[in-house]
This record gives sequence, C-alpha cells and structure tokens, in this order.
Amino acid sequence: MLSTTVRHLRQCVLKKCLLSSPLHQKQFCYKSLAAISKNGQRRDMSTEPSTATASAESTSLSDAKSAELASAGDQELEPCILGLFAGKVNKNLTIYPELDSVEEIDAVHKTVEPVETFFEEHVNSSELDTQAEFLPPPLLAGLRQLNLFNTASSLSAVAQARLSECLSADASIELTLRAHNSLGVRALLEGAKPELLHRLGGALASGERIAAFCLTEPCGGGAFAQPKSAIQCKATLDTDGCNWRLNGTKIWVANAPVADAFVVLAATDAPAEKPVTDSAADKPRTGITAFLVERDQPGVSVGPREVGLGVRSAAVGALHLNNVIVSDASVLGELGEGHRLVRRVVTAGRIAAGAAAVGSLKRQIGQVAEQCKVRRTGGLPPLAEYPMVQRRLARMAGMTYAAESVTYLLAFLSDQFPEADLSPEAAALQLLSSRAAVTGATDVAALAGGRSVASREFPYERQLRDALTLAGVDSSPDAVRLQLSGRGVKYAASVSADSAYRFLSARSVLSKWRIMNEINVAGETHNLAVHWHHSLAGIANTLEIHIGAFTRAVRGCLFYYREDLPKQQLLMQRIADCSVDIFTLMACCARASRSKSIGLRSADIEMDLVTMLSKEASVRLENNLAGLDIERLYTRHADSEFGRISDFTCKFGGYAVDHAVSRNWN
Repeated sequence: MLSTTVRHLRQCVLKKCLLSSPLHQKQFCYKSLAAISKNGQRRDMSTEPSTATASAESTSLSDAKSAELASAGDQELEPCILGLFAGKVNKNLTIYPELDSVEEIDAVHKTVEPVETFFEEHVNSSELDTQAEFLPPPLLAGLRQLNLFNTASSLSAVAQARLSECLSADASIELTLRAHNSLGVRALLEGAKPELLHRLGGALASGERIAAFCLTEPCGGGAFAQPKSAIQCKATLDTDGCNWRLNGTKIWVANAPVADAFVVLAATDAPAEKPVTDSAADKPRTGITAFLVERDQPGVSVGPREVGLGVRSAAVGALHLNNVIVSDASVLGELGEGHRLVRRVVTAGRIAAGAAAVGSLKRQIGQVAEQCKVRRTGGLPPLAEYPMVQRRLARMAGMTYAAESVTYLLAFLSDQFPEADLSPEAAALQLLSSRAAVTGATDVAALAGGRSVASREFPYERQLRDALTLAGVDSSPDAVRLQLSGRGVKYAASVSADSAYRFLSARSVLSKWRIMNEINVAGETHNLAVHWHHSLAGIANTLEIHIGAFTRAVRGCLFYYREDLPKQQLLMQRIADCSVDIFTLMACCARASRSKSIGLRSADIEMDLVTMLSKEASVRLENNLAGLDIERLYTRHADSEFGRISDFTCKFGGYAVDHAVSRNWN
C-alpha cells in the first residue's frame, strides 16, 4: 500500500495544476482544514481564499511536513467494528472526537456558506427532476466557480462530509460531484503516478474534465464484492510486456455519459511465457487491478444516458471496452492490489453518501415539522400533538442523529488515521444511512398525506424516489451485510483460532458440552459506564451485556459451522445487523456523553434520543441474538421454512398457494 507521504505528494501535484490554471483566479481555493501531527492531533490551517503566498505554500511539501505525515501514517488504528466480533472495544469508540479550535469549527461551517447561497439562488431541483436532463451548462459553470470539483484534494474528510450535507439539497448534483471527487479523483490520488496526475490533474480539479469510477458489471455486482474469478472485465498483458488490453463492460456508472476519465477495475493475468520488462518482472500479475481509461482512446464507447426512478438529472450509463490498449503508466496502484485501492475509495464514497443522507433527512424533518405544527383536520388539534405523529417525528430525529454520529466519527478517524482500513465501518454506515434515508422519506410521505403523491408542488415524492435510488447505487444491502459479517467472523476466528480448533466434531455430544462451556465463559469487562457521562450508565451496562452476548453468539456459530459459516447467509445477516446496531449505539453514546459533559444546548434532547435508540436497538438485538443462539442451532435447522417455501415457489413458477375461494370437492 502506498505510504501517506506519497499520497500527499500526489495531492500537491494536483493542487499545483489547479493553481496554475487560469480558472483558478475565479475560484474559491479551499485548503485543507486539518493536518495530522505526530501525536494524532489536528493543526489549524488558513481557510481564506488563496493569495500568492498561499499558492506558493500549497505547491510544495516541506521536509518537516513530509516527516510529520510519515509519522502519522505509521500510527495504526485498532479494529473498531471488527473488534466487536471478538469482544474487543476500541477506545476510539468510547470518546467522540472533536475539532481542536473554534477556528477549525468555523472554517468547516464557512466552507458551505457560498454553496448554500448558490443553491438557494440558482438550483431548482423540481425543475431539474421534471426535465430529466443532465445538469445544464450554466449550473455546471457555477459549480466549477465554487471549486466543487476539487474537494478530494483540498478538504479534510470532516469538511467534505459537511459539504456533502449541503450538496444533498439536490440529489443529482450531489451524486455527480461524489462520483467525481470521492470516487474518481480519489482513486487517482490514491494510485496514479505523478506524471499522470500532472497531465490530468488541472483539468479534473477545475471541472473541465469529469471522472467516473467503474465497478458494477452486467452479470454480477461490483468488483469490491467479487473474487477475481467472477470479474468479467479482463486486462491481458500484451506481448511487449508494457501494455494491457482491456475488454469488458461496466454498467450503472455514475457520470459515464459525460466523463472523460474512467477508473476501471479489471482482472489481470499475464501468462508466464509472455515477456515482461525488467522493471515489472518481479511484480504480481494476477488479481484485481485498477486502470485509468480515457474517453478518446480507441475501443472505448459509452452507452446512452439512463433515466431511472430518481436522481433524474444525474448522468448514469454503461462503459464498453473493446481491445482498449493502456500502458503501464495508466495502472493505478500496484498490480493485483486493486481491492486495496477500491476499499479506500469506496470508504470515502460511503462517508460522503452518509453525510448526504444526513443532510437530506435534516431538510425533510424541517419541512414536515413545520407542516405538522400548522396542519389541522377540522377543529382538531395540530398534527404535532398526536402521539403517532410524534412517534414518527422522533424516529426520524433518532435515525438522523445515529447516521450523523457514525458519519462524523468515521470522518474524524479518516483524518486522524489516514492509513487505516475503515471499510468495515463504512459498510456499517452504508447500511445505516441508506435505511435511514428510505425510512425517513417514507415517514415524511406518510405525514404529508395526499400531498406526497398527488402534487409535485411539494418535494416529498421526489425525495422518496431519490432515496430509493441512492440506496441501491453503492451495493445491495444484503451484499454489504455479507461482506461485513464475513470480515467480522474471519477476524473473530483469527483471534480465537487456538480454542476453535480444539474441537474435532462440533456436533458430537462431548463437543457440544465443551463448546457450551467455552463460549459461556465470562468475557472481558469493558466498563463502558466509566468512559461516559453518568446519565448513560444504564445504557452502558445494557450495551455491555449485548456486546458479551454478541461475542458469544459469533463464537458459537464459528464452533458449530466452522468454515461453512459464511454459507449460512441468514445467520450472517443477523450477525451483521447486530454489529451495526452495537457500533451505532456506541457512537451515539460517545457523542451524547461529550455533549452533556461540555454543556451543549442540545445535550438533554440528545440524551432522550440515545435512550430511544437504545430501546429500539435492544429489541432488534434480542431478536437477532435469539436466532444465533447455540441451542437453537442444535435443536433444529434454523430458518428451514424459508428454503422450503422458496423452493416450492420457484418450482411452481410463482405464488404457489391455492386461491382463497378454492375447494376440494373430492
């Protein structure tokens, strides 16, 4: 994996290209809001529009800065959500991070001020949705002037998350910029060679050229979720040993119809008899590799723009590669190490998507709360006084609080530990934020009544369509659950490998007795109540019980199924849902404890939100843990009725039950 220093050098190259472009004089130059020091704390930097001095400083990286970044890269972040599978609690989950100074906080908020003004004056989301055309040129020009195509290299993760909240005012604009910055340009910053960045950096940073990130294939999901053998897009080494020949198709690529630079994931495999250059002779040739493909290369074709259920002004389409020749200079990262690059890129994209979901939910809560205060039916009280309406509003606020807490926790960790693999935590965020966005939009539509479907005067119907569409842009929730739980049980197995392999037959009576004794041994005591405000002591104790029960459930499933556990998808789904609930609740408790301790205005309502979230999470955890109980695994085959019903339905070719008016006359 590339070091932090090399990655920041690449970012400086991109900044230099931007600063030297004529368009820079008309743009806001957002500089990085935080730099990581050796002890992990952030150092404030100027956020004013750049001057000649600032330009000179941003185009070079001093030796001291290089050493500082290298030291930060040496720090390792212990597993957060993966640790929960093995009963380990990372201290970073008990203390909610924060910015170090008022200036940093103000800078993050001021980042979005010109963007909010631009959206209020120039963006009509209802009109864009009705026209269902790609963003018009004047609107794109305004986004370029705000320097919104250069956030990947010029903003901290926290500032990017705050900006994504603002951009969520229009889902099409947010998706377009996220696909460009958090995915396409991020992949180049992570893996592109300096000469490639120098050639493309200026145009990409100014928005003159747009980037796209290509994962999903027609007969499968994204490369992130597939083994090498399942990837149909292939890259074959030419006989000269210097060039690669790409063939395949990528679908549902955001920005594809308008993009000029495509980051493509392909399966690479160079036969041994093929000659290779001396410089590449010792590099691995098999695995998943990322390539940069440009639109004007021979063999590249882009399908027509597809208009879906929501996000109707975004440009989504397919990319077709037919014997496209790319050189070794277009390889991003190391050969065969594409999965590592994808993890980092997808993590950044999921943090941005989570922040966008938070921004959308906040906006919808404001819309529907105002309506509930004034809307009456006859001479009855306002809707806001009805308990069922209050419950919906409270649930929306709780989901927003949970998604916001996890989003900014990951953004802070991403800034503090730039080399850490946060992909499991980002997967949990993706599950949490997409569910919150869809559920929240559904609740808003229910509270709005007929206005949500009978009239386009109100945004509720469009917001629901956008939420449903964005929930499936990344990966299906079930696939994300399997990825998360798969990595979690693998980590748990590695931690408890010594005890796991003492049992020769998990289904024998003796082994059952030994397993029950093994997994019910009292686990590590985490004393969560010590880390948080005393008002959260009850929730902390309950959460600690859930962590212990979850750890024992994972160990029990590992002992029982061994290497076959990943094949038990319903169990893996429950395991993933448990981990997300525990991880989310810990982030919320840490944030609420911090708010109460420092006396924030909303501290008391945050305590109520955490109490509500804890009660709801406890119900889900108890239900899921009951399905993971080791005794249940021994007494009967769990969830066997699902398989029988599904098999019969498929065999019948549809709904297999006789009609309700049918009779047997014999």
